[in-house]
Amino acid sequence: MSAPLGFAMDTFGDVTVGADGNRLPYAQVIRNVVEEAVLADRVGILAETPAAAPTA
Repeated sequence: MSAPLGFAMDTFGDVTVGADGNRLPYAQVIRNVVEEAVLADRVGILAETPAAAPTA
């Protein structure tokens, strides 16, 4: 029996630039982060943070 494969991803609210190299407005950056989170949830990526991780 093999152990399950695990990996971690995190974000702190990326600073995103557009195709022109300029920073996107904060509202768009937040929408992008939410869209990425929805996609991660849709494909089954489990999000755990150190504060939320089990301690036992």
